Amino acid sequence: MGKKRTEKKTIKAATYAEALKALREKMGTPTVSKDFLSGKETRGVCPISQVELARLLGVSYSALTKWEQGVREPMGLYRETVDKFLKRYGIEIGS
Repeated sequence: MGKKRTEKKTIKAATYAEALKALREKMGTPTVSKDFLSGKETRGVCPISQVELARLLGVSYSALTKWEQGVREPMGLYRETVDKFLKRYGIEIGS
């Protein structure tokens, strides 16, 4: 039998603010929690923090916060770095 082929799901975001929030979610840690009353498991993702993502992107926490709030957008080399991370995690900006 051959290997299962997993397709990378692309996420479309209208703005850098949406894209960065999706990036934090995709880079997060999978979690499983169990409801003790029903016994059912819930799977989810604990997103990485803004501080962690800012460190990975090489920007300040305040810059990342402004980008996520839509106050500003990344420019120049920062935009290139953000775009590389978004592409790596299958997130596209635009309509």
